Amino acid sequence: MAFAVFRDVIEFLSKPGKDGWSEFDKLTISPMLQFGTDDAPYFFQELLPERLVSKNQGTEGNIEYRSTLAASGSSYAPTDINKGGQIIGTFDYKLGFTNQKDVLDVATYEAIHDILQLSDDSANLSNLETAAEAVLDWTNQNIIKPQMDLNELFRSQAIIDALVKRRGANGYYEDVRYPNSPGQRVIIPGGTVAAPLGWYKTDGSYDSMLDLQAIQTVARKKGLEIVRIASSWEPKRAFMNNPAIKNRFSGVAIAPGAGGTGISTSALPNMVTEDGVDALLRQWRLPAWELYDKTYNYKDANGIIQTTGFMDKVDGTGKKYNPVILTCRTRREWTITLPNPIGKVLLTNTLGYFGIGRCVGHQNPGRVLNRLLEDKLHPPSFTAEVIQEGLPILTAPEAHFVLNVYEPTP
Repeated sequence: MAFAVFRDVIEFLSKPGKDGWSEFDKLTISPMLQFGTDDAPYFFQELLPERLVSKNQGTEGNIEYRSTLAASGSSYAPTDINKGGQIIGTFDYKLGFTNQKDVLDVATYEAIHDILQLSDDSANLSNLETAAEAVLDWTNQNIIKPQMDLNELFRSQAIIDALVKRRGANGYYEDVRYPNSPGQRVIIPGGTVAAPLGWYKTDGSYDSMLDLQAIQTVARKKGLEIVRIASSWEPKRAFMNNPAIKNRFSGVAIAPGAGGTGISTSALPNMVTEDGVDALLRQWRLPAWELYDKTYNYKDANGIIQTTGFMDKVDGTGKKYNPVILTCRTRREWTITLPNPIGKVLLTNTLGYFGIGRCVGHQNPGRVLNRLLEDKLHPPSFTAEVIQEGLPILTAPEAHFVLNVYEPTP
């Protein structure tokens, strides 16, 4: 028998292996998915790792606060002080349905068909496996990755904005609000290009370091220690170019004196490097500054695909701002078991988790990949869809801070 048709590929990928899972199944159940890729890992996943939950709607009873009650009108209930002295609240959650569906384009379908035609007997599996890899790659890029990007976007919204925006077809929308305590999210105005303010001010009168120190003071008053600082490149670049920051750095050039006797010195221009920034932060018992410039694709109002970063933000008036995230020690850990040779990965100081629930019609929680091959009509088609019930749940909602650094407007 020759493996000469597309259906053979789908059946090959749908057949359970020795572990009970098919290759299609492994695309959705692999714990590696939530980490992103080696060259572009997800940052917010490390703060809100995935966790399977048995109920799509319920109550999370281990929400730790530091100073304030839950925001009025949110799903976070009023808090009580338990016997250990911690301020503990509950969160009534309802996981949200999301899906990503696409149809294999005709050109790719035909390319896979051409690969299959190179195999002329059942013993030759190489071309079948090559075709299968092509189908898996298309499914991962067009179905799985967009879903994982959406999960990361929801995480970023919960942490940065305290607001997850669920949007869908037919005008569906729902906002999920999270606690936002006083002083937790700070706006740094950017002014205009003609008259810049904040981190972009050019006369040396605004010291960006003082903003980080102010957050550190608020954190310490709550008994918190900042252990991570992260942003995209833009606010870090603005920090490094801030004249007041440059004045914190100095250099001296040493050369032989006139006539070869003694030495002469001269001041060097103030140069700020990333290593220099980390050294400055260490002086104030702050961690190194991480960069997160990962991007995702989305369709704008006109249906045109655009690319933006998870850290790129625009407010309701169209002004751009760039968050700097400072997370604190929570002593909350989560262990994820990955395939060998990686083994177990321990994520420390998490802020909560991303709950994954049970899809309708399925017994167990988790993502589900549906497939439909229609090869009886012309042209033949292959449709794939991933479905998921999920939501970020912050169990330490006050253990992070956000500096929203606005860019100067034109």
